[in-house]
This record gives sequence, C-alpha cells and structure tokens, in this order.
Amino acid sequence: MGVTNDERIGRLRQMRYTDREADFLLLAAIHSGVFIMRQYTTYAQINRGAVTDQLVHKAATRQHIRAFPSRNRTLIYQVCKPVFAAIGEPHNRNRRMKQVDLTTHRLMGPDLVLTNLTSRYLDT
Repeated sequence: MGVTNDERIGRLRQMRYTDREADFLLLAAIHSGVFIMRQYTTYAQINRGAVTDQLVHKAATRQHIRAFPSRNRTLIYQVCKPVFAAIGEPHNRNRRMKQVDLTTHRLMGPDLVLTNLTSRYLDT
C-alpha cells in the first residue's frame, strides 16, 4: 500500500515546514509540480507578506523549489526532487519543468483543487 497524505505531510514537517507549508507543498507537488504565490495565499487564506515570503525563502534556500519568471513576470515556483523524494514520489512526472505552455496548463491543477478543497482527487 502507498504512503498516506498524513505520512507525506509528516515527512515534510521533518524537513522543518509548518503544517500549512507542508500541506501546500504536497498539494502543489502531486497536482502539478509548480505553483505561483497567489495559489499559496489562496490556500493559506492570507495576504502576501512575511508569511508567504518565509515559505519561498525557506524552500528556495534548501533547494526544495526553484523560481522561474513567466512571460508576464510572475514567478513560477517548481517543486524540486527532495520534496518528491520526501513524499514517496521520487519519479513523479510533475518534478520536471515543462515548456512554458504546458507549465501554464499545469498551474491550473492547484487552482482546481483550491476551489474544491473538500473534494478528493487522485494524485496523478
């Protein structure tokens, strides 16, 4: 049997992420492998500021995410291999950066999940 989401979040917490940060990183990893800051602020129900910057700084410093500018200068954050390894998905197809057009489509996954948080989704 596979790893449960609670176990995955526990593994991310061992990497010194808060519950909220770990849960969001898991959501982003399994549903697209990328996210934008608006998605984190929507998930956490917060305004952009120190809390959002803390997640990005913490994850980027540890090389758990990488930032890429989009055409409209929004930063797209790619979830990196250490996070996928921690959640038991070291070969997940979402861990590779795609072409710009495909990345835009991948960003829709977390948006769908965020608008329906009470629903259940398959990982891939």
